Amino acid sequence: MMSLKNYLLPLLLAAMVSPVAYAGDIYIWGDCNSWNISDGYKFATQDGETYILNLDKLEGQFQIIDNDGGWTKWASPADRNLVPDFGGVYRLSTTSTKNINWNASGYTASLPYVELVFKRSTGELQVRRQLFLRGSATSWDRLDASTRMTTLDGNYYTLDVPSFPISGETFKVAAYDWSTDNGILRPQEIATPIGVGTWYDLTDKSRSGVGDTEKTVYVEVDASTTYQTWRGFGASDAWSPQFVGEYWTGCRGNIARLLFSQKLGADGQPEGIGLSMWRVNLGAGSREQGEASGISDYRRRQQSFFTDSWTYDWNKCAGQRYFMDQAKNYGVESILFFSNSPLVQMTNNGRALKTPGQDVGYSNLSNQHYDGFADYLATVAKYFYDLGYPIKYISPINEPQWLWDGKNTQGQEGSPYTVWETAHLVRKLNQKLDDKGLSNVGIIIPESARYDFMYQSVSGYAYGEKDANGNMTPGRSDLMWLHFNPDKNKYGNADTDYYYLGDLSHVNNTIAGHSYFTDSSWETLRWHRQKLNEKRSITNVTPLEVWQTEWCHMSDSYEDLPDVNAGSGMQLSMEMSRVIHCDITVANVSSWSYWVCMDSDCPVRYTLIHLNRNGSNDLYTEGTYSAARTLWTLGNYSLFIRPDYKRIGLNYIESKDFFATAWLSPNSSRLVIVYTNFGDAKLLDYKPFGMQSEPSKVTTYTTSENKELQALTVAPGDYVKLDKFSVTTVVYDF
Repeated sequence: MMSLKNYLLPLLLAAMVSPVAYAGDIYIWGDCNSWNISDGYKFATQDGETYILNLDKLEGQFQIIDNDGGWTKWASPADRNLVPDFGGVYRLSTTSTKNINWNASGYTASLPYVELVFKRSTGELQVRRQLFLRGSATSWDRLDASTRMTTLDGNYYTLDVPSFPISGETFKVAAYDWSTDNGILRPQEIATPIGVGTWYDLTDKSRSGVGDTEKTVYVEVDASTTYQTWRGFGASDAWSPQFVGEYWTGCRGNIARLLFSQKLGADGQPEGIGLSMWRVNLGAGSREQGEASGISDYRRRQQSFFTDSWTYDWNKCAGQRYFMDQAKNYGVESILFFSNSPLVQMTNNGRALKTPGQDVGYSNLSNQHYDGFADYLATVAKYFYDLGYPIKYISPINEPQWLWDGKNTQGQEGSPYTVWETAHLVRKLNQKLDDKGLSNVGIIIPESARYDFMYQSVSGYAYGEKDANGNMTPGRSDLMWLHFNPDKNKYGNADTDYYYLGDLSHVNNTIAGHSYFTDSSWETLRWHRQKLNEKRSITNVTPLEVWQTEWCHMSDSYEDLPDVNAGSGMQLSMEMSRVIHCDITVANVSSWSYWVCMDSDCPVRYTLIHLNRNGSNDLYTEGTYSAARTLWTLGNYSLFIRPDYKRIGLNYIESKDFFATAWLSPNSSRLVIVYTNFGDAKLLDYKPFGMQSEPSKVTTYTTSENKELQALTVAPGDYVKLDKFSVTTVVYDF
């Protein structure tokens, strides 16, 4: 390990009477009157106490020696509030609130901690969050022995710092007017506010950002901290692609390019959004039934590969097969087959949705056809797998909580499933996949209609409830616990272990759900996803992997968009980005899919690509199409965060108006960071930690009101600009 003296750069802090700091020494304001130097040790003081740091112990943790009435050693940094932070970056902080008396004004303020960060990778000592210096009541000028250095909640205090100190220089800060509010100091005017979340590098004047129109945001990447491994971004082919792929021959190729292409044009502009997952609806055969299907909207009726003579016809589903071909040709990594309803030949009523009042809450799949339907799903997967299609997953059940009884849900195929019906079908399918040698095909369950059905027992959908007639209701909630908790005695029922699916070879400890109706505000987003992550972490021996498999703007209003139908394309996109971010960072999902990729006769809020029928009465006649802004915003994620990328640490000040995630490629040659900025334009000051080298190429891709993944090359080391009200992907190639 290199000597720490060679890392540390001089730093001038408030406690120092002299403006000169010795290289290698860390000073923090305190009451110490002398600074002793001895071999192997450097000294630092903190308000009211003296700490001595053993710098030889930086690797892994600090060793602290308290020189207050004797020598005492602590084994852990936590014992004296010396906090290790993100893989080799160490933080000195007072975590408790201090009461500090300002002699100049007579005020007393309760102040949070002083916080310094030492970056071992660069040798820089930095002040994190908002630093400000207390001078006289009327001016802020030179640092001297009477000034204090403190930090306060970033919601209240900021600085105007025209230059940063190196040896022999001082801060110069903006003027403030002060008054008291219940004894707490608050600035009434801020000459030049620089914003919450700004970090300042005390060793690099060129990176102050002051004088620029944009506010500077400091972000530090921590490659040593890792989270989930990514599986893919996707969208569904339900329902209109069956018509576009078969009848819209003039424009279907361009639509496929928008969805699947990963290619960049000669000008560096992306051709498409590079989906890495394509969800293919294995229909139940309602389209062949026409009006007799009971499904009122012809667009929602789906073909199947099955016939009334119980044979397979692989020429059917031509439109869907077209987009499957395109997905394969463009290099989409995985195709997921999903089923909304059992085949009409195998349901209790011969339809792809139930009859009102029919066995409320129970599946429409006939008891005698569980084996047959599982065989159908596995046979279709085997057929296309052998043809070279990337068939990776089968989802046999979709939104099992809804009744799909033709009363309020007559618009599409569907069937409910109880927990034991789900378990029965999944066990059959697991065996069929083994029988057909499809060891690499996984089973995704249960595509819950909402997140809360996964992490808790919901009244009306709970296992063991009694209805108004005293009959036990079928369980269709608390699915994480019922399907993945190996405790067979939780319900005192000998059949409880039958619900448990965590031991199946194709289920892979993975559960999927839809994030509809849990997204109306930042707090709502985070609350539901925190609950989901908590249950994910405690349900099984190994934390469950969670997939988000369907989302679009189903909610009618959002925190910043009270009327969703009145929102612009970019407003809708920004709300979507909030959902994606919280699903990824709070729920820790490993896959994320949009719902319908294209549709007509519906609000643009529901689709990535809008189909215009041009006066025709149906989708059998070709029309035109237009890409929604949500397509390109999804592309900020899907085109660049590829399967097997790993999410890594990102240290910054997150809020509902500014958030980001960082991803590293499997060979560490590419770093991808996706930023969403609801506020004014910002300059991004990026620092890597744990990367092996500096980037050789930096490219940004911006989606905003007037940009669609617009590419821009940035010289390594220069600022990256984040546009106002935008989503920007920054790609660092090493």
